[in-house]
Amino acid sequence: MGNCELTILIVEDDESIRNILKSFIKQHGYNIITANDGIDGYHKFREASPDLVILDIMMPRMNGYDLLSKIRGSSDVPVILLTALGKEKDQSHGFDLEADDYIIKPFSYPILMKRIEAIFRRNKKINTVDKNTALIFGDLRVETARAEIYYKEEQIKFTPKEYELIKFMLEHKNQVFTRTHLLDILWGEDYYGNEKVVDNHIKNIRKKLDMELIETVWGMGYKIAGRNQEAPKR
Repeated sequence: MGNCELTILIVEDDESIRNILKSFIKQHGYNIITANDGIDGYHKFREASPDLVILDIMMPRMNGYDLLSKIRGSSDVPVILLTALGKEKDQSHGFDLEADDYIIKPFSYPILMKRIEAIFRRNKKINTVDKNTALIFGDLRVETARAEIYYKEEQIKFTPKEYELIKFMLEHKNQVFTRTHLLDILWGEDYYGNEKVVDNHIKNIRKKLDMELIETVWGMGYKIAGRNQEAPKR
């Protein structure tokens, strides 16, 4: 069962789906707040500071992509996109905007709960204080006790999953990990999504850092090399 201290915001314009989601997830022990469009959802998000957001994309007044962008402007709260848009380009755009998961309608309510619980488990691990003080790679410093990342002494904002990925890779420099391996380790065996979620998270990390950090090993996967080198200026 869930934690009654955790609050989930559901932003969905279809009243029947919204009510079913609310009833089903509430049965698992979570506090539920709902909104029926993007603008209402943003107001509820600002007021309630939820622990997770479940977000439809095709909504009136403000679509889910725009709402996710506004949320990411101030928060790294986990966001699940729940939508009928199933094309690869739609999913890729959602992950580019730093969604934590992307679920296509129609969907299984029990599997949705598994994904929600998996996200909360991962975030709990991230927020657990690490006895190590920092991981250093050139101008990059990961303060593990506070789950913060600095580049050239400037704090860079990462989502919980991006932070977890960077930290894991730094702890295993020079080792090559396939997408499947990273999914199993960082997303967990109960993750049912597309392995391209790994590529999208790494792409977002590269956008935020002006240095060569996670390298692609063609035909194999990804690694952090044991050298510290800034990326060439473009």
